[in-house]
Amino acid sequence: MKNLVNFPDFELISKGNYSEYLAKNDISTFHELIHFVQKTPYGRNSVRNDFALLFSENKGTCSTKHGFLMEICELNKVIEVELMVGIFLMNENYSPKIKAILTEAELDAIPEAHCYLRYGNLRFDFTTEKSEVSSFEPFLIREQRCDSQQVFEWKPMIHKNFLEAWLKRKKLNFTLDEIWKIREKCIFKLSENG
Repeated sequence: MKNLVNFPDFELISKGNYSEYLAKNDISTFHELIHFVQKTPYGRNSVRNDFALLFSENKGTCSTKHGFLMEICELNKVIEVELMVGIFLMNENYSPKIKAILTEAELDAIPEAHCYLRYGNLRFDFTTEKSEVSSFEPFLIREQRCDSQQVFEWKPMIHKNFLEAWLKRKKLNFTLDEIWKIREKCIFKLSENG
């Protein structure tokens, strides 16, 4: 399993409300759970505040996936793993797919919030099997630790607060709603064809 050489594994003793889902998918260790999460398709869930939708809807975002993994760590008292919200500058070097959107908006980059796990000094992105920390790490400008349940409301709030300050600092002539719509176009473009 990719990305797991330097990441702790442990038997899932405490499973919270997820015992049935984990048993059904033959998951008994944290590495098996990570592998399951990576293989689960990327996509937004019908509601933001329910990690179980990762199983029932068979999809999840970076927030849902890493928030769920963090909740399992919390349930099993694995305190060395941290859930992080990082803000990075999403630009054409991050993904050429968004170049046209940024060019049309006359932007070089747009700040994006991303969830991942940290263990020691290393960051781990388990969003998909293809996810690599190296894709966003060079553009990372801020990161903050959060608890699993904070990911639902707190991550979008941090992101929007950062965007507002960034717009003022850069003296850009966009409202928060306008820049958010540009960001949504970029995210949609990134999600096309994997």
